[in-house]
Amino acid sequence: MINLLAQYNVDDHTISPLPPPAGNRFGFFLEEGVDQISKCETLTPSQIQHEETRAVKWKRMLETWKQNGSIPKKLKSRVYKGVPLPSRADYWKLVTKQYVLEENDENIDQLFYNIESIADDVQIDLDVKRTLGLHYLFQTDFKMGRRELFLILRAISQKNNDLGYTQGMSDFAGILFSILKERLATYKMMEMILNNPKYNLKPCLQVGFPGLIELGKINDLMLKNIHHTSYRHLVALGYLDLDIHVYMFDWYMVWFSRILPCDFLYAVFDFCLLDGYKAMFTIANAIVHYLKHHILECDDIYIAMQLLKAPADKLLQEVKCSTFVAYCRGHKVTQKMIDKWKSAK
Repeated sequence: MINLLAQYNVDDHTISPLPPPAGNRFGFFLEEGVDQISKCETLTPSQIQHEETRAVKWKRMLETWKQNGSIPKKLKSRVYKGVPLPSRADYWKLVTKQYVLEENDENIDQLFYNIESIADDVQIDLDVKRTLGLHYLFQTDFKMGRRELFLILRAISQKNNDLGYTQGMSDFAGILFSILKERLATYKMMEMILNNPKYNLKPCLQVGFPGLIELGKINDLMLKNIHHTSYRHLVALGYLDLDIHVYMFDWYMVWFSRILPCDFLYAVFDFCLLDGYKAMFTIANAIVHYLKHHILECDDIYIAMQLLKAPADKLLQEVKCSTFVAYCRGHKVTQKMIDKWKSAK
């Protein structure tokens, strides 16, 4: 049997901190017609200037947050206006810091290296090679992001004996690593998100997907109560007759990490790290809003499910990321709304 750990444990530990000039500002290379996820909005000169001005404010806010440990009063409003790219890594670390459990780094190193092979190694290796393939960090076998992701995921698998490794974790951890660019920081954040009820991730990944089923029920209540026309059309096509709505795996189990353009995607993680799994309903609400006429054009339920499962192409026809983020800011799905829907069933 191939010792995969030995192949990934190469001497070259280099992680290039900056994307190459040929990539977009998030580090993705664009292959036209191949991958919608690598696309992002091209900023105008005025947007760039605005982003730079906001980055200064964010830097000041984050430095104060680091010093006094108090969550800034303006944090939520600023997050929903968009997190500047240079501020994102520090923001992610700070917004999750209070939940990250202290753990001996030497013990974590043992999870990375000490066991020559684990049952999940082969599947992790396969998934790592399929993760964020157009991002500059994940293009070289056994090096850079692929190397780090393999080590992170095998550590997660060993740490969570009740779950092990499940497909989907690689996409999730890959997004985290693409911003943090640190193995230990990514492992700790991934471990925290898995085990904190605020994020409801582990129940979504467990056998039988109990967390996903519960989120799916809320999703359908959202469709029924906000998107009346789209919901009635889906029901007429046979939505309620389906045993499972396949798009929910890509929406709620991996925080849309496989299916949205990259600038949308990082904004999704910004919102979810702040507000937990409930932020996903705000994202879902915005997606359905912008896809409305595409949904109504579907004459087959399976075509409609595929549209929701892979919305990037149609979404980009309707809206830019900055407008999408603004819509989310003005149309949040709140716990009060969810409770009202549940009580009215």
